[in-house]
Amino acid sequence: NINWEEANQGANDGRAWAWLPGDFRPGQAYRVRVAPGAADEFGQSAPAFAAELRMDDLDPNVEWIRPDAVIEAAGDGALPVRTVNVANVPTETWVLDAQEFAAALLHEGDGPDDRWWKPQRAPARRTLDVRGRRNAHRWSPLPLRELLPAGRRTGLFRVHLTGPAPTSPRERQAQYWTTVQLTDLAVHAKLGVSDGLAWVTRLSTGQPVAGAQVSLHVPGKPPVEVQAGPDGTARLPGLAGLVIVDPQRPWRWPRAAVLARDGDDVGGALASWNDG
Repeated sequence: NINWEEANQGANDGRAWAWLPGDFRPGQAYRVRVAPGAADEFGQSAPAFAAELRMDDLDPNVEWIRPDAVIEAAGDGALPVRTVNVANVPTETWVLDAQEFAAALLHEGDGPDDRWWKPQRAPARRTLDVRGRRNAHRWSPLPLRELLPAGRRTGLFRVHLTGPAPTSPRERQAQYWTTVQLTDLAVHAKLGVSDGLAWVTRLSTGQPVAGAQVSLHVPGKPPVEVQAGPDGTARLPGLAGLVIVDPQRPWRWPRAAVLARDGDDVGGALASWNDG
């Protein structure tokens, strides 16, 4: 469909042009015909015109995923990856423990170099086959649960994807990093100067998780651990006595991560300038 309300036309350097915005398909050829006799404001009549126009293909792309992601434990345990015009996506995945998960969260959003944080051990490598129809976006699952010990349904992961970088002709590949929690725990936290509050609920039912083990993590300090009450809430200390101000960058917004554990299941939330 052509949006005639936004259509426009004009002339430059003795050549006329017309702009017809519409729902044109990438990679598709279109035949344009103009009947003879179109008159301009001076009464001059234009001859007939015909041409074939072909739309560009979509740039090859692996869609950017957030620096952190939550996958509900009730699902298939896979991270969805969206691509277009890409044949394969090399991936690296690390299974994290709770301390590594907190470290990964605290490094997010602090500059481009921090997105490269990873454990100092070999990852599980896998190449996703994401071939599909030309110019059609495709969702492909990256299995994560299969990397866990037998019988485990929840876990924490650091994932690295490699894909093309269409916006940077000097760079052949783009790097995508995300920290993933496969969990049934939703962690809500409100952190203030003098005190804070965490609330732990289940993603599957929305019910509070009584007795969950809650920990508050800030850079450079040991975690503060408390236990949630029957309503799933836990009082936390204020950030004033915990956050270390960098004298070189005193304007930096303090960051803190709140983790909750119920058995083998761990979930978390990041508090920063961007993430609340």
